[in-house]
Amino acid sequence: MNRPFELGEDVVARCPLRNDGTYPDPELPVGSVLVEKGARGTVSSVGSFLIDRVVYAVSFENGRLVGCLSHELEPDEVSLNGKES
Repeated sequence: MNRPFELGEDVVARCPLRNDGTYPDPELPVGSVLVEKGARGTVSSVGSFLIDRVVYAVSFENGRLVGCLSHELEPDEVSLNGKES
């Protein structure tokens, strides 16, 4: 099981994150890439979906706030190691 992420934690997208139809922008059709693999962001809130799934609202550097599942994210090792530029 993937470890939970904390509020305010810096994370990285493990894969391209696509619009599954829930992203609130009519200009971005279902299947559009919202965030590229490797994009950095910060967990801004934590909620649930279908009772048993944790969803992380992540504010990415491109300005998009995207709901993510834990397997779609990994800790931002650059941030953890204090090597941010």
